[in-house]
Formats: sequence, C-alpha cells, structure tokens
Amino acid sequence: FRSDTFAPYCKDKILDRNLFADHLHPNFEGYLLMAKAFCEKMSDINCIVPIQQWKRVREKLEEEYRRIAAVTNLDIEIANYRIEKLTSNFPFKHKITLRKNLNKKYANLLKKTVQEMFDKKIGWNEAHYRIANYLEREGEYDKAEREYEAVIKVTPNNYFPFLELANLLMRQKKYKFAETTL
Repeated sequence: FRSDTFAPYCKDKILDRNLFADHLHPNFEGYLLMAKAFCEKMSDINCIVPIQQWKRVREKLEEEYRRIAAVTNLDIEIANYRIEKLTSNFPFKHKITLRKNLNKKYANLLKKTVQEMFDKKIGWNEAHYRIANYLEREGEYDKAEREYEAVIKVTPNNYFPFLELANLLMRQKKYKFAETTL
C-alpha cells in the first residue's frame, strides 16, 4: 500500500503507532483509511460501476463508516488481548495497545469482560450486552446502541439484540427509531 495513504495522519508524516498495531499491521483506524483508499481507487478507475454512481455513497461522514463497521471498544479490547498474547514473547520487545484514553472504570470492565470471554465464562454476545448495559447506566446511549448494532451485524437472525436496542431507543424516547428497529 502507498505510504501517502497513511502519512498525512501521522506525526511528521512518519508512519507510527497512531495507525499501526506493529511495524506492519494497521490498527482499526489504519484499516478504515486503507478501505477508504481502496474505494477511492476503485472509483477513479471505474471499477464495478461508473464514477457517477460512486459519488453519492462515497461521501458519507467518517463517523457513518465507523458505525457501519460495527467495531466497538469491546472488539478493540478483544484484539488487544489477542495481540498481547501473540506478542508477549521473543522477538517482540514492546507492548502493543490498540485502544487508549478510556476512563479507568470502563477500561477495567472491558478487560474483565474479555478475560471472562477467553475463560469461556461468557459468550461474545453476552459480553456486548454487558458493555451496553454499563454504557446505558453511564448515559453513553450512542455507544450502548453500537454494542447492540455490533451483535445485530454478526447475528442478523437473532431477535434479542433487536429487542434490546429497541428498548434502549424507547427509553430515550426515540420511538420512530425503535419502531424501525422492531
């Protein structure tokens, strides 16, 4: 991949850990930029459909693409756990962390939940529901919605996350969105 895809987003245009998990693999932010670059190139060369048909879809806000990806802090913490296990021995020298800057209580809950997942005490869906419940109690409704949306994206035939999301939306008096969800 061309380095100018990433360089504008790195300090002094030098590729760094802002977009990479290690010396080679992008983190979530890096993958979003890479996907954007792929789509732009495919559009430029009229791949799949003519450029006029790409324009409307391509101009979504970055936050919309994040929502469509349905990757939450829990998913990033799961990746952190796996990377930590993979890089805990020789030849790796530095701890790799994909997620930073969360309040301590939330970060601890994520870590504990992921550990319980890997200990097979809870499943992936239940982990997302636990985090969603915590976020709702903390008034982080948008983030709580994203936890349910992540489960919906992976298990679209499972009715439960739709019900939980609709209930959350109704508690926020977002009745139209709740109805659409149901």
